[in-house]
Amino acid sequence: MASLMLPHRAPDRTALDPAAAKAVLFAAAAASVWAVSGAIVVTFAYSNVAGSSPSSINGGDMVQFLTRFDLGRSLGLSAFLALIVATGCWMATRTLHAGILTLLSLLALLPLTVTAHGASNHEAAVNLLGLHLIGVTIWTGGLAALVVLRKTLGEDFPSVAQRYSRIAGVSYLLVLVTGIAGALLRLNSASSLEGTYAILLIAKTAAALLLGAAGWYQRRRILTRLASRAASGRAFALFAGYEILIMAFTFGLSVALGRTSPFADSAIQTAAESFLGAALPPEPDALQWLAQWRVDVVWAPVAALLLGWYLRAVRKARRQGLVWPIPRTAAWVLGCALFLWATNGAPAVYARLLPSMFVTGQVILGLAVPVLFALARPASLARHTLVPRPDGSLGIREWLICTARLTVTGKLVHPLPAALLYVGFHGVLYFTSLLGPVVSSNAGRITSTGATLIIGYLLSHALLSYPPSPDAVKAKLAALLTVLAFHITGGIALTARESLIGGDWYLLVGDLWNIPVTTDQPIAGLILWGAALPPLLALAIGCRNLVGTSARNLVHGATTR
Repeated sequence: MASLMLPHRAPDRTALDPAAAKAVLFAAAAASVWAVSGAIVVTFAYSNVAGSSPSSINGGDMVQFLTRFDLGRSLGLSAFLALIVATGCWMATRTLHAGILTLLSLLALLPLTVTAHGASNHEAAVNLLGLHLIGVTIWTGGLAALVVLRKTLGEDFPSVAQRYSRIAGVSYLLVLVTGIAGALLRLNSASSLEGTYAILLIAKTAAALLLGAAGWYQRRRILTRLASRAASGRAFALFAGYEILIMAFTFGLSVALGRTSPFADSAIQTAAESFLGAALPPEPDALQWLAQWRVDVVWAPVAALLLGWYLRAVRKARRQGLVWPIPRTAAWVLGCALFLWATNGAPAVYARLLPSMFVTGQVILGLAVPVLFALARPASLARHTLVPRPDGSLGIREWLICTARLTVTGKLVHPLPAALLYVGFHGVLYFTSLLGPVVSSNAGRITSTGATLIIGYLLSHALLSYPPSPDAVKAKLAALLTVLAFHITGGIALTARESLIGGDWYLLVGDLWNIPVTTDQPIAGLILWGAALPPLLALAIGCRNLVGTSARNLVHGATTR
């Protein structure tokens, strides 16, 4: 609420005003309860696994439970992050702090997803559960905060309630879609819809639909009358109270559902498939490069949202009379298509099986896609089309401006720091033991994909921005040569390297389809430098064009003067 919805009219726009400060205070109390209850859950979970009373806990055994067992690590990490959020909320004084703590609180939900039931695709089930928890938390937590802050907001309450209603609608759709998709992954046939699991699943679905109807009624009947009728605020609080009770009932069903087995049949048959958590794909060939797809429930929606936002923004810009070049739109569409293929197509499907496919995906996500995105100028398009909020609250446009003005952002968009960050990240990834955990874990792959895309975009944006001075041109040239040298030397090093990248992971998976890992790694080295040349060449051409444009502008300005 404090970071996205509440108006801000204090002279210092960076500091929390009274309403936002009260919201953060309630958040601190809620996070404290979360941290304490998380610690209690860890205690009971250990007691359940050890088969002993909670009063007879052994300290050494508890440490082993928190460090060596997936259940202990996930519950302990979630409780620890909740403790950090609670501490941060008690100390927060600025809106930026509230935004960071919001992201951290959502991050604290994700470790809980490793306790999900097995499914035909365990990774997709875990990711769906993570999105499900995020949607539920934003939806229900926002409603509770709105009820608590109703009197504090005063005349701003109708606008804040309308703003929350839009976010709640998106969150509800996320909850409904991910819940249904997760259930389908765990139930392989209609005959599986029997027993306790099916009863609980049907009851939870009915409760979710009832909540959706209640939200629709809120938006259609009560929220539209808040501004004109004083009694509507009391009616909203009463109706929201009933809605929260239904939410609490739904949460109880969710807990019971999580403790009940769906008895789904697993498609996993071999040792390699047990490591992958999914069925083994066919042998890669020229046809499979285009035909092999596995929908990633995290990155496929991201690609669709990026494409939809850009096309909608372009249409809005043209309605405003702004001429937006077609090549920029084409670059963005092509970048989204490559991004979708790299995260859902053959590079993603085979990345955990062959080093060459992992490197292929990294080059696409780290260079090709960011270059196309940078050429599309999304920041400029967002600046022209996103509507600023007049009440001082922070929407997407305001948060983008706030992020761009941060000191660390200003340093990272400089060519040399961006190039060093790029080289350092990929160097650590390929030439240390970090690659093994990244490839083998779901969280590692998601983090690696996001970091690769962001770091690549920072580099591309730094190189393709207009040079303000000759020194900046030299810095761009030095950065481009640094990245080029890394890809060439790194590719040669991978080709000649005797030890395998990724530690023992690729050996554990095994030599599949008569493709030994020892012969596939040199191919990965060739891809590291060969596949990087086209996007680096595009960066060089883009930098050259910018330098030429700047030189002509300088000459024209001097002639005019």
